[in-house]
Amino acid sequence: MLSLLRSSFRRLVFVPGVFRQLSDKSADGKLIWEGYTRNYKGHLPPRRTRLRCYRKLYQTGTYVVSGNPCPICKDKIKIDHQDTKLLMQFVSPHSGEILPASLTGLCRLQQRRMEAAIEKARDYGLIPMTVPRHKFDKYFYHKCPSR
Repeated sequence: MLSLLRSSFRRLVFVPGVFRQLSDKSADGKLIWEGYTRNYKGHLPPRRTRLRCYRKLYQTGTYVVSGNPCPICKDKIKIDHQDTKLLMQFVSPHSGEILPASLTGLCRLQQRRMEAAIEKARDYGLIPMTVPRHKFDKYFYHKCPSR
């Protein structure tokens, strides 16, 4: 009975039409990709992430999710250019650049979709193109004689 349960947990069926819309951070208040680590062979991580997290079984025509999918494939999140809260989790707050897949752990397919959605949202004006500017106050850092 236990071996039957193990084999059923190993194969998660991926249905392309069923997605979960996740707009905000996870329940813990963390980013979606925060704390995600992917299993890999050896002590050095691979240079590139995997091509995709699921494969098609040609006998049955169904999609099967790999053992350790990326954060987007794991939660079956639909990437949409209008979901700005999700997209901003993959943009650096300091430089405004798109975070690399080696940092976020996305598969290459989802990384391409994420980059395309971020660029589309920037074109439509949903996400700012520039980083917010912080005003520098020299009196905060240097003790100047009072005026």
